[in-house]
Amino acid sequence: MKFRIASAARQDLREIAEYIARDNPVRAVSYVKELNDRIRSVAVRPLIYPERESWRKGLRSAHHGRYHIVFRIEGDVVEFLRVLHGARDIAGLLGADRT
Repeated sequence: MKFRIASAARQDLREIAEYIARDNPVRAVSYVKELNDRIRSVAVRPLIYPERESWRKGLRSAHHGRYHIVFRIEGDVVEFLRVLHGARDIAGLLGADRT
């Protein structure tokens, strides 16, 4: 499948790199590479990853370490929306319906 990385996900990756680089610049580069590799592997078989309807309809996620790689499938394109640490309020950041 084709894939696209949304600007918010690209910004998340930059912020993750900046955070890790405070203590270990070399690891920051390698960890973001791992995340990008994981994104590419998810795009190959996106349907094996669980739906996250509680976050927002149509979303799925894959894990890498403590991070959730959040995506949706639009036709023949996998769109990666965010890369978020599991300790964050992911539902709130994704605009889940809290009724």
